[in-house]
Amino acid sequence: MPQLSLSYSSFKLNERSKASYEYNEEAFKRSRLALSVKTAVQLLCLQALRWASEKTNQDLLDGKNRKAIDVGSAYGYAASLLSYLRYESVAFDISKYALMAGDKVSRIQGDAHSLPFKHDSANIITCFDTLEHLNQPLLVLKDSYRCLVEGGVLLVENPVRNPIDIISDRLHQMSEIHRSLVAPSEFTSLLRRVGFCTVAKGLLPVPFQRFPIFGRFVEIRVPVSLARRLLVLAIKN
Repeated sequence: MPQLSLSYSSFKLNERSKASYEYNEEAFKRSRLALSVKTAVQLLCLQALRWASEKTNQDLLDGKNRKAIDVGSAYGYAASLLSYLRYESVAFDISKYALMAGDKVSRIQGDAHSLPFKHDSANIITCFDTLEHLNQPLLVLKDSYRCLVEGGVLLVENPVRNPIDIISDRLHQMSEIHRSLVAPSEFTSLLRRVGFCTVAKGLLPVPFQRFPIFGRFVEIRVPVSLARRLLVLAIKN
């Protein structure tokens, strides 16, 4: 199988890169319980891929001869699913702890603000619950566009800015971790500014706090204006 075109051989994580993330190694260790249900994470990814397949008329569940990057992969569960679907997949994350503690997939440690992959090297990039933790999510979107082939897909799901989560983050001292929450319209506008064509779906997690129930995350589709989470399909024109 051909190798994913990468240019990371001289890439090293420096202190500046580490400082650009609030979601550090200790935060990963504390959140391990919430993320420990592997099937819940993979079902979420699978549902997103099915929805994106319907919207693009592409069979994104068949990764044969396709290359995938999971940005902000944490324990590599999405990358593992993509590999099972026959993608040549890579898990990419800032956390050495998460990469080493998770699934044994192809993995690279690095800063998502500067993806160490060549131009036009991936057919799909997934990015779940990552952008809200970054100082400059626009840089990730721009680099994702660069790395995708023409017609390639960026699939993103993350929380969005709304009054409930603003209050919740303050009460739970999460504002520093959720440093880049934006309104749904602002988020899709950023993607279009980069050059993507977008389709968005508003989601409301059940229960109110998002934890697995009986081995899966439960999300109800709602109008984008009422969403606490947003699933966005972005296609490179």
